[in-house]
Amino acid sequence: MSLTKQHLELMAQLQAMNRPPLPTPIQFLLAHGSAMQVRGKQPRRLGIPKACYWNAYNLARRRKRLRYVEGFALSLIPVEHAWCIDEDGRIVEPTWNHKSGFLSEPIPTDYFGMTFDLELVRRIRKLTKQLSMLWEFWHWREVYPILKAEMEEKAK
Repeated sequence: MSLTKQHLELMAQLQAMNRPPLPTPIQFLLAHGSAMQVRGKQPRRLGIPKACYWNAYNLARRRKRLRYVEGFALSLIPVEHAWCIDEDGRIVEPTWNHKSGFLSEPIPTDYFGMTFDLELVRRIRKLTKQLSMLWEFWHWREVYPILKAEMEEKAK
């Protein structure tokens, strides 16, 4: 099991102790996401540093074969992050430089996330006025029913 997934499961257990009325974003991610690994070459040209949601969204918009993903990625610690995947499930990382990494350390290739359709991303962003689908906690009561309905529709 990946370190990132272990981290998420621990966080979900801690959040469950508060008995929230809705599944938390991390519980939702664990239920619908998957572990992902970086394979192959990464883009030469990176987006804006520390703007992963913006970078991943714009890259997926420009390159129709890519899907937008949100979740966690392991740098020195697991952090909320956005990236893209191609049709073969390979990660395309538009923000982090896999050669130098954070503080000149190599970045591990451990990711856990879920894909989102760009039209859904646009809809949620318009509603919340935020870039992230999962990590804007103050909008979770509004976002969760939309994401839940989308996942149920996909399951049909």
